[in-house]
Amino acid sequence: MECKKTEDILKLQNQLKDAKMKNTKLKKENKTLINDLQFVRSQNEKLVIEFNTFSLKSIENLEKLQKIIGKLEQMYFVVENTCAHFIQKLEKQKQIHLKEMDELKRDLDKQNQDDITCSICLVAWDVSGSHRLVSLFCGHLFGDSCIRSYLNRSEICPTCRMPCRQDQIRYIYGRRILPKQ
Repeated sequence: MECKKTEDILKLQNQLKDAKMKNTKLKKENKTLINDLQFVRSQNEKLVIEFNTFSLKSIENLEKLQKIIGKLEQMYFVVENTCAHFIQKLEKQKQIHLKEMDELKRDLDKQNQDDITCSICLVAWDVSGSHRLVSLFCGHLFGDSCIRSYLNRSEICPTCRMPCRQDQIRYIYGRRILPKQ
């Protein structure tokens, strides 16, 4: 029986030895896990600090962007108002220019009416016949019969007083110069 007790003691000693080895191994693993946990915690703290810093910078950047957007909206409003003001001015100028153009057209029509009449008799020229359009050497225009009868009495152009003769009379062929029929 003593042998059995010795065997049991040896078994218990071996079990104790195995348990101590397992305990030592578990302590080492536990130490490693504690170190890993401490590392993870320190990394977590760093990440939290970085996140908070990033959040603060993001908030600051967002505030800066909002200020910039506000300034841009103000500038846009000013530009929009300025454009509207210039458009109004341009519209007024357009109206003024249209009135001026109408006046110039009326003046031009009146002047053209004067330009299609004989400066001697003040009657419009004919396309053919005795009062058809003719020119003197100086370039002035008259009705044929009017200038011939005038040159019978005088040898100068009635407009510019340049010397001229009846053989210098030239017929003018141009539809735009003659009055509308």
